[in-house]
Amino acid sequence: TLYIVTSIDITILSALEQIIGFSWITWVLIAVSHVLGTAFVGVQLFLLGRFTMNPRELWTNRLRVYQEIKENKKKPAFKLRLGTFIIGVAAAAILGLTGAFGLWADHSMYNVVAIVIDIGLYLAYYVINKIYVRREIVERNTVITLVSATMFWATAFMLFLFTKSTDTSLSPAESRALNSACIFGKLDSHDLWHSLSSVAMFLTEILLLNMEDDQISVKTADLYF
Repeated sequence: TLYIVTSIDITILSALEQIIGFSWITWVLIAVSHVLGTAFVGVQLFLLGRFTMNPRELWTNRLRVYQEIKENKKKPAFKLRLGTFIIGVAAAAILGLTGAFGLWADHSMYNVVAIVIDIGLYLAYYVINKIYVRREIVERNTVITLVSATMFWATAFMLFLFTKSTDTSLSPAESRALNSACIFGKLDSHDLWHSLSSVAMFLTEILLLNMEDDQISVKTADLYF
């Protein structure tokens, strides 16, 4: 559902780009829509545990939010959900507002960063929930995969943010002028970003598939949901 929110923001951003071009007004509108969308989804998923678009249920849920916080604020599982919700909304706000100060040259970089933040936030929530809240044992191979995926993501993200060898907001000739010397053979920093991020995504998928290997002997009825 967080991907849906991000996709809606991307659609709005692309439409505004065509209509009025990039300006601080565009980014403020995106920041507001991203924060409101993330908050709308986050309140339901992380605080109430159920997503709905039914107007009557939404009206009723406004009272449940305060009640949930009051009754469960000391429970580790609820603290984790509340923390994830706050971080998600804050990240959405920061991401949108930094665009107003010219950090993002075009919407493609914004899109990538928004999606990576969503993936990282979900993965962190999943891992912390398993280890800290559910007190389950993580297999050694899973730990190795987690560390490897984190290293690949960090390296790829650094290349994406701090090296610039292409810019889709410029003309082909201007973008080509940004090309840098190859680092490994015929691969420049942009090629390495694609390669490392692909490996990182693959390891992330393996991590999610193997995260529950320690529960293989547990009956379905006894699994923690």
